[in-house]
Amino acid sequence: MFEWYRKAEICYAYLSDVPSADDSPTKKDSAFRNSSWFTRGWTLQELLAPRRVEFFDYKWVKIGTKSSLGGLIQSITNISHLSNFDEACVAQKMSWASKRRTSRVEDQAYCLMGLFDVKMPLLYGEGQKAFLRLQLEILSSTDDDSLFAWDDFHTASGGLLANSPTLFRYSGDIQRRHFDHERPPTTMTNQGMRIELLLTPRLVWSPHLAWILTESELEDADKNFLAPLNCIRILNAGTYQNLAISLHNSNNNQYRRVCLESLHQARLKTIKDHLVQKMIYIKQQQQPRHMVKFDTSIYSRTILIKTRALKESDFQISEKYLQSTKGARWDTEVDVGLVVRCFLLLESDQVIAAMLFSNGSSENLVVVLVISYLRGWVDFFVQKGNISLADYVQSLQSSRSLQALDSSDEKTSRTFANGTCVFLNMQKADGSLRQSYIVDINVDLEGTVSSSGRPRADTYQFF
Repeated sequence: MFEWYRKAEICYAYLSDVPSADDSPTKKDSAFRNSSWFTRGWTLQELLAPRRVEFFDYKWVKIGTKSSLGGLIQSITNISHLSNFDEACVAQKMSWASKRRTSRVEDQAYCLMGLFDVKMPLLYGEGQKAFLRLQLEILSSTDDDSLFAWDDFHTASGGLLANSPTLFRYSGDIQRRHFDHERPPTTMTNQGMRIELLLTPRLVWSPHLAWILTESELEDADKNFLAPLNCIRILNAGTYQNLAISLHNSNNNQYRRVCLESLHQARLKTIKDHLVQKMIYIKQQQQPRHMVKFDTSIYSRTILIKTRALKESDFQISEKYLQSTKGARWDTEVDVGLVVRCFLLLESDQVIAAMLFSNGSSENLVVVLVISYLRGWVDFFVQKGNISLADYVQSLQSSRSLQALDSSDEKTSRTFANGTCVFLNMQKADGSLRQSYIVDINVDLEGTVSSSGRPRADTYQFF
């Protein structure tokens, strides 16, 4: 079917849930943006394979073409290779399908066969095994390591292959780049996936674990290793980080996958002498996390930013920004506010999260959080005019203002020109290494000074 679309001169996409082509598709909440056509698995090949695609509303009135609406379609689908999808790596292609749905679970795999140029029999009833078979077919035709560049923030599968395309949701910024040039082909055996990797012990990479872990956890940590992959994650301003998988040695040459990690290029060079080439086996079956005493979830961070008071005061979230050296993401927005989830595995790891709030006036509220391995800070600012949140945060970085958040000096609260005062409070939700934090933002429309115990400092440091 994919090849049929690819050879077509033109493909017509009929969007039955778009009522009128006269309604500008570029509007924020346009029917075109919200069309279910962009959420179905099988329509991905209809979008990518043909050279020319024309979109029509429910009255068969032409909306535009894939070319004329290219920028808009990219913003809807996060597909950066609309006309040259063959240049994208496996992880990028998987990320395009990660938010799409199919009626049958097997079709999550079958609808992607043409995109990866592989063939396999359709066996309805096999469930998630279809997606595993798809990945094995991809593995047999390419040496693209980004196939392993997925992450699951909730469970541990144990194997190198993902159980669903949804696990590639945050892999759209991954590209291939060779680090291990001498790796032989990877094969599947009755002992698991046979793969030769460069390994370094976890304690060599993260020596500070020696004073964090208990004796039993430290003993188990000796069985943990990092294996750099031949792919990178693109960050802001053209910078990148190498990717690696964290592995646990279960028994002799039997290993299990723990999670995906990002590595600083400079740090990777310093431990290059500790990398050892080794042939290992990794079984695919599900393995509960409790089998490993060294639990990587101790490095998870959850930050809840309560924004209800701002919304009730007519402030709206205009823009969000997230920069991370590890797997960080904005989680599904909850009723009370925004949630940031991240992993911080090294002392050098850092997450910067920022939010821009506006209420229609000439002034905006900017909230910036900086979270490191052991501590973090939050600050907030009132800024005039139209500003780019990314540019503003980067200007703070270049002026070292983010580092200045370490200041413990008390300062006045933030006040708008119309007298509106904004107060911010932060507290740690629990006392374990699995750190959770709550940022509470309150608004005083009259501009009176609150005596309810709200903090007067506009900068807060938490440990």
